[in-house]
Amino acid sequence: MSLVIKDQSGVAKLVLLAIASVIVAITVTWIRYAQVREHAGEKETASSFGDPPGIPVRQLEAAPNSVGNISGIKYSIPHNYLLSGVQYEGEEPMFGPMRKIKPTFRTNIIEFSILLRLSTLQPIKSEQDLRDWERIQDEPKQPYLYEVWTTIGIEPMNAFMVKTRLKYLVDLWMNNDTRRGPYIQQKQRDFDLVHMISEKKIDESDSASRQYDFYFDDKEWMTFIYCETGRKQVPPFNTFNTCHINFIDPELKTFIYVDLTRKDLSRWQEIERTVEGTLNSFVVN
Repeated sequence: MSLVIKDQSGVAKLVLLAIASVIVAITVTWIRYAQVREHAGEKETASSFGDPPGIPVRQLEAAPNSVGNISGIKYSIPHNYLLSGVQYEGEEPMFGPMRKIKPTFRTNIIEFSILLRLSTLQPIKSEQDLRDWERIQDEPKQPYLYEVWTTIGIEPMNAFMVKTRLKYLVDLWMNNDTRRGPYIQQKQRDFDLVHMISEKKIDESDSASRQYDFYFDDKEWMTFIYCETGRKQVPPFNTFNTCHINFIDPELKTFIYVDLTRKDLSRWQEIERTVEGTLNSFVVN
């Protein structure tokens, strides 16, 4: 599941947009619990046909690449890059049954997610990488996950993106987002992007309250970034934030969304180029 909007209703769009970015985070939480699957009364590991959608992978286990195509472009995805099982056409997006059919390059990919270390923009390659990844999820006093790692979702561009690129997302937030807006445009560009900040501040009496802001490329309409800032409910009650870079790659016909924090936002162009290069390395001609 992602930011792809298939319903023109403003309310439906905003609900999807608000929940989309947490789907990968939910998958991350399940990594602690989904090392084995209950299937047909027996515990078993991933089938030889690959992990089902939403089931976290064991990045260093010996496993074949996951194959399929997005909009006719063939992909062969190395196992150690994956965050969870690839979702193919006809499969449920989260925690479906074990796969019974072996995917081929003719099988349509609906979505897949990869995991990269932010400092290097590289996948898990060693036992130390894997320990670092597991530790940051399970141990207290670790840095916030998205300060160290980034989870990245990839799926086909939809009809709106083909027609307007990401301008339709900007219009949606500007004109229909009454719950989190209205927004004020900042006088100066930030990171060479237009920056809009919500007039609505954090409600200190509401632990779920967030202030939102977003950035966009008003030249090519290829990038849309939004951030949410909240306040921790334990001392020292400091703020925290999560940002989501959304961009398209017209050549690969893909929509890509990247989770991180504001401290790495200035790297958005580097991150987009690296992710595009990584995806191109998966392409089979």
